[in-house]
Amino acid sequence: MNVEILGYLVRYLATIHEWSSWPFLMMEFIFWLVVLVAAVAVAFVPHTAFLSLRQRFGAVARFERAPFWIGVAAIALRIALLPWIPIPDASVHDEFSYLLGAKTLAHFALTNPSHPMAAFFESFHINVWPTYESMYLPGQAAFLAVGILLFNQAWWGVVLAVGLMCGTVTWMLRAYVPARWALAGGIFCILRYAVFSYWINSYWGGAVAALGGALVLGAWPRLRRTQRPLYGVLLAIGLVLMAFTRSFEGALFALPVGIAGCVWLGRRAFRRESLKFAAAGLAILIAATAFLLYYDARGTGNALVMPYKVNQRLYHLTGPFVWQRTMQIPNYHHELMRRHYILWEVPIYRALGDPDGRRDVLYERFNTYYLGYFWPMLLLVPAGLRFVLKDRRTRLAGLGFLAVCVAVLCEAWVGMPHYMAPAMGATMIIVISGLRVLWSMRFRGMLYGRAIAIAAVVVMGGWLLALSADAIWDPYQIDSVAEIRQEWEQLRANAQLAHTPGLHLVIVHDRLTANIHNDWVHNEPDIDHSKVVWARDMGPYMDLYLLRYYANRQVWYLDNDDGIRALRPYAMHDAADFVAKRTVAGRPAAAQSAR
Repeated sequence: MNVEILGYLVRYLATIHEWSSWPFLMMEFIFWLVVLVAAVAVAFVPHTAFLSLRQRFGAVARFERAPFWIGVAAIALRIALLPWIPIPDASVHDEFSYLLGAKTLAHFALTNPSHPMAAFFESFHINVWPTYESMYLPGQAAFLAVGILLFNQAWWGVVLAVGLMCGTVTWMLRAYVPARWALAGGIFCILRYAVFSYWINSYWGGAVAALGGALVLGAWPRLRRTQRPLYGVLLAIGLVLMAFTRSFEGALFALPVGIAGCVWLGRRAFRRESLKFAAAGLAILIAATAFLLYYDARGTGNALVMPYKVNQRLYHLTGPFVWQRTMQIPNYHHELMRRHYILWEVPIYRALGDPDGRRDVLYERFNTYYLGYFWPMLLLVPAGLRFVLKDRRTRLAGLGFLAVCVAVLCEAWVGMPHYMAPAMGATMIIVISGLRVLWSMRFRGMLYGRAIAIAAVVVMGGWLLALSADAIWDPYQIDSVAEIRQEWEQLRANAQLAHTPGLHLVIVHDRLTANIHNDWVHNEPDIDHSKVVWARDMGPYMDLYLLRYYANRQVWYLDNDDGIRALRPYAMHDAADFVAKRTVAGRPAAAQSAR
């Protein structure tokens, strides 16, 4: 048996070079070597110095409003870094979709009417039929809309969400670990997520779902202890935030708490005080469910069909889960969108059909979520998870974490750290529990684990500050790209059009070599009243319908991926001559033909 195990390890090490996360595992190994060296230095520091520092830190941690000030510190720190790390600009499909949803909500609308020329405005992760809207749930967009309404900038909604998340995680941790460990977790949350993370430097999301998960984990033990209606309300709000952002992962994460809650209420035989907090939380859940059904009905015409489902049917070839089969190739109207969905989704689905492909997908998942939540503390995760699952107070957090791990393994597409966001609070509990286990380790009666734990925290803090310094030094990642980023070109074109008088229409022609992960066609909710309208090139014949519709606009032409991406005046007479020579009697209107 030992020979078999040794042979397995040899085969594993022989193929480990193919694991994309292996360099980071090597870096973690180096991290712990540095920690051990630092621990030796810590051991020579007088015990009284650490005792004094620990007492002061504990006094601050026990301050009742410490979670509030952690949230304020997260927001203040990011604002202080604005001169060096400026407000980010959207660059990927998901961000533009969330911004469309946010601008729609900021106009106090749930969706927008489908445009007569909708086929020209098709883009990724949005629906142009039966209404014009984002395909995503409204949770992230709602926070962005708050930023637009209060500050005329959606990014401030992201800052608000991250600040609330950091403060709530600290509040949550206080229900499971001593106050000083909870404060340390809040500081870690600030340094990891509130400075250089894409959770705060993009519009992709993550903080809202993590906020929901932290509310659930923080409210549940307090609710069992005091039965205050406030905690029932907070728990319900956490469930709603997860349902409105990451509904699948959030549902699995909340499942252990839901089962435990039903068992607990059953044992209490529905006493009067139980009904008070249950009624408060239930009212919020019923109202949220009614709103979501109404939101779906306004967007798709059917309260039971989400905009996400409509987008799946119109554009996607595979479903979001590994057990779903591929669908027929839709009738795409634009080659860029056709290549995106075929070249991006199908290879991942095919990879799941063979052992090597499944291994690569598993490595990719491990790499993504390991770097997003645990690096460089993976060494502490087994001990921390074991401690969490054994302790009755933290067991539900560990089960919720494992449930979300199952959820992200069931998803067919490339993983992103914010997919696992509902379990972010649970990962904090696991890491801190691992540190506590390390802290209590003894050797011949000596607490040598304390020196190692202190060194690990110090080195980890230095690493996070180093990443922050790197973000300040190169906020636009100029040193890490080999070509001019397309979003910079988009900013240049938008600035040029903003300073050019009049109304504008830009027709974008996408070549076969265009980047399928970037796009130029993104519009405001009210397309016809926008200063700049972006449309796709559908050929001279079809473009003529668009030119006639926007006869009062200056028309530009942009050839994507031609190396220059310059705005050039559109040769309208060429299109008219082309159509005049090839007019076909009874040709249907552009929007109807494309649809």
